[in-house]
Amino acid sequence: MTAPSTTDHPRFLRDLIDGSASRNQQRHAVRHLVAGCSTCAAQLKEHLFPARPSRRTLSTAIDRSVDHALGHAARWIVDVQREREEAEASVAALLELPAAHQALKVTNLRRAHRQGVCEALIDHARSERHESAAESLRFARLATVVAERLDPETCGETRARAWAEFGNALRLRGDHRESRRAFGQAERILREECADPLVEAEVASLKATLEGMDQRPDRAAALLERAARLQSRFSDLAGTAHTLLQLSQIYGNQLDDTDRGMRSAVAALELSEEAGDRGLKLIALQHLIHFLAAAGRPQEALRLLDRATPVFELGAPLRHRLRLRWLAGRLQAEVDDHRAAAETLLAVREIFLEQDLPFEVALVSLDLAVSWAHLGRRQRLRRLVRETAALLANLGLEPESLAAVQLLARTEAEEIYSAASQIAAAIEALRIQHSRT
Repeated sequence: MTAPSTTDHPRFLRDLIDGSASRNQQRHAVRHLVAGCSTCAAQLKEHLFPARPSRRTLSTAIDRSVDHALGHAARWIVDVQREREEAEASVAALLELPAAHQALKVTNLRRAHRQGVCEALIDHARSERHESAAESLRFARLATVVAERLDPETCGETRARAWAEFGNALRLRGDHRESRRAFGQAERILREECADPLVEAEVASLKATLEGMDQRPDRAAALLERAARLQSRFSDLAGTAHTLLQLSQIYGNQLDDTDRGMRSAVAALELSEEAGDRGLKLIALQHLIHFLAAAGRPQEALRLLDRATPVFELGAPLRHRLRLRWLAGRLQAEVDDHRAAAETLLAVREIFLEQDLPFEVALVSLDLAVSWAHLGRRQRLRRLVRETAALLANLGLEPESLAAVQLLARTEAEEIYSAASQIAAAIEALRIQHSRT
């Protein structure tokens, strides 16, 4: 279970004090305080206990009421701390067992049937979304087993989150029919057991991805717009920014509304800046760059990328930095600077090779092939095509697409971009198949 951060300060302490915070926000704030953040503790103390007359001037009855309230709050914090520690220990022990034994233990061991354990399993499923669809599904399935043994009256939001995460994991594995059933269960729990608007927003955001993949962009956009409204109402700046980024993708990629997509990305950029979330800020900048390129403004996109590169390079993970350099190479090609593009793309390809990322190597090789074709470097192009075809054969690319790869060596510069784009789509489909195994 991921330990709560003492630096990611919740921005809704005042909502917690006046009672308008959602249940999810309450739990997040308490876990953050329990983790030992002295800054937020001092802020909370200032709001709870402003300058006031001496205790001697207060009535005994008020003294007793205040002492009772403080004692209850202290016990609550101790209970949350104990729950978190026990959940961490239970999940750590669970992960040491073989997969089959994990399911058996979660089903039959009473001390595993706790909200903290369910939340930890949801966190593990989330962390595996982009690494292993199979592992994400395994953890999400375990989370639903625990969720079905939790008290609906007190744990409705966690139960809904578990089923939504299961639905998302099923989508990642390509089982869209079962994914819809899981999301239906999450929505039923929201209606009957849980009124937390931020959990509703989380479920809607995950289901929107399924709707988008099933070519229902209008439904996806409606879900995301509602999620963004709920998150904004409860001052969830980072959550709103993330949802707006999803919405920008739906607008730009599926509804052909580049203007609305760009506006959503700009709004997400502003919110991520206000939230102090550097990761979201970088993603929002990438979206803006892509939208400018898609709108036929590659020179503006390249200028924005040049300006933003120092920000991206500062502490960003290597894979993110490589993707940005890759994007720079593609933009350089779009403005017909194929010499610079080839140099950039070749450097990126070499690092992808070192990192053992075969799909990225294959895809960037296609972009490099386009630039080398325009530069007339046929010998290099033939060697690149041979290496790429061998790599894709090992990955299991279908024979028809492999033949198309080999034809790139003889394709004219004016036609190679279209041919490479079709091959890239086949490689992306193959990547999805690999992620499901």
